[in-house]
Amino acid sequence: MVAVRLFRCILNHAPIGLYYERFNIDESLECQCGFRWQTHDHVLLSCTKLERKDNWRPSYLKDLINFLEKNPSAFTFRWSCGVG
Repeated sequence: MVAVRLFRCILNHAPIGLYYERFNIDESLECQCGFRWQTHDHVLLSCTKLERKDNWRPSYLKDLINFLEKNPSAFTFRWSCGVG
């Protein structure tokens, strides 16, 4: 499942707040950590619900894969349907 979330992240086509807004899906744009806009950068760099080192920036593909492995909820749908 890491591969699916990796592609969503790289292509910036992830089911996050801005995705819900663009496709008029009745979901909150707010992140689960309470931040008002759940954006790609917010999920990667500053969401307090996700685990990362201080001032972490993904420099290599391996860094991004490690981040996704540590954070299975990153770049997934909020509702669970067995997919995503």
